[in-house]
Amino acid sequence: MGDYSLTDSQLLQGIDYCFHKASRLIETVESLLSIQDRFWETSHALGIYTLAIEEFGKGLLLNDYYQPGNSEIQIPTRIFTDHDKKINRAIEELPGPYKQIMVGIASL
Repeated sequence: MGDYSLTDSQLLQGIDYCFHKASRLIETVESLLSIQDRFWETSHALGIYTLAIEEFGKGLLLNDYYQPGNSEIQIPTRIFTDHDKKINRAIEELPGPYKQIMVGIASL
């Protein structure tokens, strides 16, 4: 699969979308954690939190390619499929408490 060719404004829209989506996912996690009374609700929150971290990482990776004024920015398709790369990129930027994830437990 080839790269995507985007303008700087298209890329900015994509970056904004990723960060907005990550923010909405975090709101869902906070809501789940505030009403939980059973263990499996915590595990649901952890799954959604993982998606939020991945979406945040995707936004950061896209931002790494941003070039103001460029009308043909090449974005590798692996940014959208490499889950480890997105999560690792997010963890580089997250403050300590927000990157402490253990199986079955989310530290928020």
